[in-house]
Amino acid sequence: MENLEADSFTVSEDNKSISDFSITPFINSESPLAIVLVIDTSGSMVQSLENSISAAKEFIKTLESNDQVALIAFKEQPVIVQELTTDRGLLTQALDELTAIGDSALFDSLVEAVGMLKSRTERKIVVVITDGYETGISSFTFEQVV
Repeated sequence: MENLEADSFTVSEDNKSISDFSITPFINSESPLAIVLVIDTSGSMVQSLENSISAAKEFIKTLESNDQVALIAFKEQPVIVQELTTDRGLLTQALDELTAIGDSALFDSLVEAVGMLKSRTERKIVVVITDGYETGISSFTFEQVV
């Protein structure tokens, strides 16, 4: 994606809009990336899941061919939908099969994502697409995740 400015994004925390942020472009010119894409598929995402999937697909298109991406979907618990792969077709298919229902174990999902990357030698990134709502069913707390 090119020519994105700060006004192209909406950033919020705890349902409060954040207006003081900047966008910094980067070029993947170093070693490959290992990315875990974590997508909230809980019931609170029913209205926004389609847009979230579209955003994930657009993000994947921006990556280099040797960058690996895994997909975790979470409702009541994290589910590894796709292990790390460079196969964009597998990722697209996995994204297309996501549905929204149930509670949200956001914190457990973040711990799972970090665990997937722990032993990787590539540059590690976790991307989270969520409405940010943890329903309190995670085994881990916010403090443990941070």
